[in-house]
Order: sequence, then C-alpha cells, then structure tokens
Amino acid sequence: MKKLHELSLKAFAVVVFLTIGANGFAQSDSTSKKTLILTPGYFLINNQTQYIAVQAKTKIDRKFQPVGNLPVSVYLDGTEPKNLLSKVLTNSSGVAKLPIPVAFQSVWKSSVSHTITAIVDANKDFDETKAEAKMTRSKITLDTLEGRNISVMVTLLNEKQEWIPVKGVEMKLGIHRLNSLLPINAEVASYTTDSLGQVNAEFKRDSMPGDIKGEIVVAAVVEDNETLGNLTLEKAIPWGKYVKPENNFDRRTLYATRHKTPVWLLFIAYSIIISVWGVILFLLNSVYGIRKIGMA
Repeated sequence: MKKLHELSLKAFAVVVFLTIGANGFAQSDSTSKKTLILTPGYFLINNQTQYIAVQAKTKIDRKFQPVGNLPVSVYLDGTEPKNLLSKVLTNSSGVAKLPIPVAFQSVWKSSVSHTITAIVDANKDFDETKAEAKMTRSKITLDTLEGRNISVMVTLLNEKQEWIPVKGVEMKLGIHRLNSLLPINAEVASYTTDSLGQVNAEFKRDSMPGDIKGEIVVAAVVEDNETLGNLTLEKAIPWGKYVKPENNFDRRTLYATRHKTPVWLLFIAYSIIISVWGVILFLLNSVYGIRKIGMA
C-alpha cells in the first residue's frame, strides 16, 4: 500500500511537471512573435498623381526596423473581398505603394471621404495585424505675390461637391535642393492655414541657384494630416539665379589628368625625388671614397 502511494505521488509529480512545461512552451511560443506596426497613408502629388502607401516596421533590439518582403492586403471602405484594392509586397525600406486601380475610380469619385485598411495575415513572425487611415478628397494651390511672397491655399470637397477652405493645416514651404526641402525662410520651420485655409509666407532666400531660366522649384508639403493625408504641390518660380557651370577640364587642378597636374604638386614631388636620390648618391660616393682610402 505504501509503494502504491509513492507511485501515485510520483505519477502526479510527472503530470504536474509536464503540464507546467507544456504551458511554458506554449506561452514562450505565443510571445516569440514580434509586434508589427502598420501605417497606411494617402498621397496626392500636384493634385494629379495619387497613391496609397503602407509602411511596415517592428522593434528589434530596441530599435524600429523596416520589414521587407511582407504581403499586405489593402482595402477601400471595408474589408469585404469586393473592397480589396490589391495585395502588395513591402520593399527593403518596409514600404509598399499602390496606385488607385482603374476599377475603383468610380467608387473613389462617388464619395468625398474614404477609409483605407491594411491587413497582414498571421505568419511565423507576426500575428494578424490591421491598421486604418481616413482621408478626405482635397487639393492645394500655390501662387506668388508681389514682394517675393507666396500664398498657399488648402481646400477639401464637402458633401455638396463644393471646395471649402481648411483651417489649421500644418505645412512646410521649401525649395527642392539635393533631394531635400530647404525652407524658404530659415526663421520659420512650418506654417498653419488660417480661417480662409491660406498661408502667406515671405521668400527670404537670396541668390539661390536655378536652371538656365533662373527658375527654382518651390514646394508646399502637408505630411500625415489626419483628415487630408499627405499633399505635395510643386511650382517653378523665377526667383533663382542662373549659375554657369565652371569647367576645369583644361586647367591645372588636383583631380585633372597627369599632364594638367598643379605646378606646386609637381614641385613637391620632384623635390622629394631629388632629395632622396641626392642622399643615396651622396652615401654611395662616401662609401666609394672610404673603400678607396682603405685600399691605398
């Protein structure tokens, strides 16, 4: 009877151990997946080109890293199969871009606002993830005023199909330089539209290099607005200065061909060569003299 009791205790301990181990493994397996962050957005370029972009990222070693080659399903106004715009893959930067398909143009134009939904199905790395973004059809205009001033207006389309001004929209005004946006006024980082949906800014950049006509490209950019999305408008204005490219091909420069080497560089090089060989010849002559004296 005592042995039977001991066997029962051992069997119970084994069952408890296996149960705890199974729960531990299950919990470890469930928590091994990383958290995926999806950010869908709407982009409108020059009031003509429009597309949807979805950014995917996750935190690795306490830093956010892009997730590439990730299948993403993008829906418009609902997640029913009929509302599927397309399935796209993120690139190496974790971004997938999708133009509005032709088949959805009528649906797009039938409403003034839409909801964009991005869904990633569960896989070995992530659980199912879903994110939404809302947008309202809008446009942006840019004009130049007297005294090197710029006026920008942001409007959206209401249910009556009327374009109305939008108040409180933050934007940046700048000049396209080297794949970046140089502010038109170094003292102001951003601007906000007033009750008329307008922004008036002074252009405070002198002698900006432009094209052959002296034109520079000024851009008004609205980023990640909760109602409008991302808007960009570019316009060429003649406030730049044409700078004729300087050609140093026929001049003596440091990076020119060998026969166009700068004189000062030739002087240094030849001086070093003469000095080294002069020392060598002097030493050889001294050795020859010593040997001659020794043989006398």
